[in-house]
Amino acid sequence: MHKINMLLFNILVCFSFFFMEAHCVELDASLTNKPGYFESIWNIAKFYLGNRWNKKEHHEETPNLNNNYSYLIEKRTQNNMGKMTSFFDPNFQTRIYYSATAKPNQSGEIDVIDNNSKAVVIYFHGSGTENGSGANFNYKGNKLASLGYSSLSLDYPFHKDGPINSKYGNAKFYMSYLNEFIQQHRITGKPVILVGHSFGVNIIAELITRYPFAADSVVMLSPGGFNEELAVWAREKTTPMLRTFPHFVYNELGSRWAGFINRGFIWNKTKNRSFKDPTLVNPNLKVRILSGEWEEFIPGPLDLNGLPAKEPRTYDVLAEMKKFFSRATTVLEAKVGHLVHSHIDDQGNDLVIREILAANGESASDSKEISDNISKERKKILSELDQAIQKQLIEPFFREWLTETYQLDFLTKLLKNPDPVYSTKIARRVISDFKKFEEYRLDSILLYLKETQSEFYFLNQSQIDKTISNKNLNERTQIINQYFNYLSANPDKQKSDNVKGNIIKQWIEESSWSLAERIIIEVKSNEVIKANKPTQLSKQSQPKDHKQCLLHYIAI
Repeated sequence: MHKINMLLFNILVCFSFFFMEAHCVELDASLTNKPGYFESIWNIAKFYLGNRWNKKEHHEETPNLNNNYSYLIEKRTQNNMGKMTSFFDPNFQTRIYYSATAKPNQSGEIDVIDNNSKAVVIYFHGSGTENGSGANFNYKGNKLASLGYSSLSLDYPFHKDGPINSKYGNAKFYMSYLNEFIQQHRITGKPVILVGHSFGVNIIAELITRYPFAADSVVMLSPGGFNEELAVWAREKTTPMLRTFPHFVYNELGSRWAGFINRGFIWNKTKNRSFKDPTLVNPNLKVRILSGEWEEFIPGPLDLNGLPAKEPRTYDVLAEMKKFFSRATTVLEAKVGHLVHSHIDDQGNDLVIREILAANGESASDSKEISDNISKERKKILSELDQAIQKQLIEPFFREWLTETYQLDFLTKLLKNPDPVYSTKIARRVISDFKKFEEYRLDSILLYLKETQSEFYFLNQSQIDKTISNKNLNERTQIINQYFNYLSANPDKQKSDNVKGNIIKQWIEESSWSLAERIIIEVKSNEVIKANKPTQLSKQSQPKDHKQCLLHYIAI
């Protein structure tokens, strides 16, 4: 009975939305043309009748340290993300990506926003593909962290780990949701900078139209699809081109959501406008709008295949945007299309970082000096123990290794030690041990290749054997990169490519991880920890087996 009632309710919702909305559009992020009545009803029904009314549950997964491919993927991800990490927020029903640069508190917790940062940058990603995610900004967020900014992003509904409830298709509700998200992550007295790419521009434009004081600055990258002419071009010219890209995977639900919520947007309505230009309502709001000279979503010359050519466009999209944001600063970037994230300008500056810095009154040409100053300031604020705890939060493999050796709460307990010099010395020792383990972990890949991946081993036997013999780090990096590419091209070999046994325990037993040099920490109470000075253990007092070894070593 409940299911029947829900079905009837959904159908009523569909029809009510149909008759209330005068401007129905196809459910695609970039389209605003008017379909027929029956098509509109069907599109709305598909969106609301998808059994997506429950709250989303998400369980964090820990990468498998014993699996070579999992290990290498995680290391490469970490190299790109740097200080960036993420968690699933049950209140906002989405995954939040942020730069973990804040100083840990006495419980070892790190705030999402670093109160010492100069500004908060919140990123809004594009839509329509399976790659659309707040994670797209991780690499830029890591760069911004080195420049003193706190970066933040999230997944849209029906994208990656975003909400899956159809109520997020209501524009008014979702803008209120985003405004709450922004206000919750503000720093008193520090500016908020909103950055959006592609459909993220539409999201930000709608947000500041409804909430002109939600942010201090706005950066809009690659706007498109917000009027009839642009929508037709995108459908007929750009979409066929996108489908030729090798890594393009269409996100049907995400695109449907984007098109549906786009129907309720007011910022780009030219008739019966009941709202004001947000740059006039809030004169202090700084808006920067950038479009590429070769922007594929904008009408212009076609190539021999009838697809957008890499030539200047014939449509002035920046002038169109100025109709809605009259005080905006507009930038036409030469020799770049829709995908601006990887673009370096003629002065060697990262285009996205350049625009964000400009929105906050800084210059990309000063990036080196800014980064150096931030690094010096952070060293004054963050001890080596603080940095180790940040590492524990960010790196799952470090957490796993710490659990097997020093125990997971080891560093957190050190925070309560009254002697900061001693705690720093211990933290430095922990990081040093982990680096030794990482070397062992990389060496183990080569040592076991003959057993785990005989095909690859025999194809590269002489190079592998030479690398193992010479212990040349550059040669090891080269052959491991070749091996990673081999696994990437052979998905069937990835899951089976495991090191036998527990790699951490093997390292403890096989390496020179000497008990005689370990630290013993004794807990006197829940509040106070007394740290004894490092002492050499006599041979008679050293435990015999591995289990006793850890118990004696940790002594907690």
